[in-house]
Amino acid sequence: MYTQIVNFPNKNTQNATLIISRLKDLANIKRDLQLAQLLEVRPTTLSTWKKRDSIDYRLIIDFCNAKGFDLNFVFFGVEPINSHIEDLAQLLIGKVKGQFEKEISDIKGYQADLVNNLDKLKTKEAIEIAKKKVAKVTKK
Repeated sequence: MYTQIVNFPNKNTQNATLIISRLKDLANIKRDLQLAQLLEVRPTTLSTWKKRDSIDYRLIIDFCNAKGFDLNFVFFGVEPINSHIEDLAQLLIGKVKGQFEKEISDIKGYQADLVNNLDKLKTKEAIEIAKKKVAKVTKK
């Protein structure tokens, strides 16, 4: 299932300039020269594609398949819904994990306080026992 996430003023989403732009976005590059190098074509080839609004579809498809790029996004500006769900899931997992880590940290602090207080109680008990023993010894 797919959803349109890119809103271009031009309804022609198979425009060569848009396809080239999407390829650069996916490849995380800025310049046509870099894309030309990745596609193993001359930089003038990209310029020609843009001017003629025509591209080598087979080359683009092979490149996208090799890189794992989604063809629906490259050609139509459409992304799978799953990618948005995965992003949202990761965000939510991060928030929940952060909350649990804070709560676990608080609980560990409470445990440490409890252990310290138990040690104090044990010390008081030990002091009372020692006083009783001393009292018994001094009475003799």
